[in-house]
Amino acid sequence: MTSIPVVTPRRYRIFSARFLGELLTKSWIDSVIPAAVLLVMVIIISILIPGFFFPRKPVRSKSTIV
Repeated sequence: MTSIPVVTPRRYRIFSARFLGELLTKSWIDSVIPAAVLLVMVIIISILIPGFFFPRKPVRSKSTIV
């Protein structure tokens, strides 16, 4: 039970609500949030769908009609 009071002040020293509030009041944050979400989505798509961004060359069969 003594570790809980020690962890709580460390949390607030590292990431406080005031810091988050100050960051969200900046004017440039309005464009950073959508850009960050887009970047995360591109990374997720590239991981989940192999070959989505760089598709393989199609394999031609030897019996093609010319």
